[in-house]
Amino acid sequence: MKDIAYRSSALYRILGIPFIYISLELLLSGEITEPREKLFKNIEKTYSRRARFVIIQDKERGDLFAQDNLIPIHKLQYLPNSPGGPLMKKRFNFWHEMLDIDKRKKILLHAGGLSEWTMLEDIIPASRKWPANWVLVIHTHFHANKMGEENKYRWEYLKDIAEGNSRVIFSEKPASRKLFDQLISSADAIIAFYKPVRSRRSGWSNIKVIGLSSGKVAYALRSGLPVIVNNETTLGEFVQKTGCGVCVETASETGSALRKIESNYGQYSEMAYKTFEEHLRFEKHFKKIMRKIEKYL
Repeated sequence: MKDIAYRSSALYRILGIPFIYISLELLLSGEITEPREKLFKNIEKTYSRRARFVIIQDKERGDLFAQDNLIPIHKLQYLPNSPGGPLMKKRFNFWHEMLDIDKRKKILLHAGGLSEWTMLEDIIPASRKWPANWVLVIHTHFHANKMGEENKYRWEYLKDIAEGNSRVIFSEKPASRKLFDQLISSADAIIAFYKPVRSRRSGWSNIKVIGLSSGKVAYALRSGLPVIVNNETTLGEFVQKTGCGVCVETASETGSALRKIESNYGQYSEMAYKTFEEHLRFEKHFKKIMRKIEKYL
């Protein structure tokens, strides 16, 4: 990041070439805990102010970013973290085949990180009371045998919690990025819990206002999959407003959420597609940004 910033600065100062700043994670001044984060923050302040405009995922995140970096709101352009391309209408059997899951079972997929903000230590025990035809598949981009120490400890900890629970299945190997659409479209629903954690860089505000920066939710909705989320973040508000899934207060409510989704799956799936098209469609939002860029050409 530091090297990119310096190169951008040279292009800007020497050649007069304008640049755009893209914010992928929120790192607010009041939440910095390490010297390295302070360095990143100083770079962010400098270059977000010099940039012609800033790209961020949604208004809630943008408001915090602009206030913290002392830039005007009109300098922001919004681009949700979502995949491009057509809606995924085809269904696959990726998980059933790879993990030898009974094809009569429905899959609730957790795809992504393992950290405490995912609330997996709450979700796993709750799965014991789920409808008998549902299983939880836990997939991460780490290879089970090649994880770093922290992730390995977390992986083993979660497996210990799940011991004896036939409803929880761990995916031991990462999948190719090219297979990600199949990976998502082989599930029946996605669970995306986010718990704000004050002690981590990717924690409190970045999670509290996760909103339209949740990639797993965007992929799910593009495939017509209902989502189950918790109500501790702006993502919960978004799901409640759009009707593309169920928002719960605690992991203990996930069983009733699955029953609710299953009882009216067609409508939830339809709302997932509709929500993606109205709020997350990459091409629609990027057109506005391209029009902005064209003013400088």
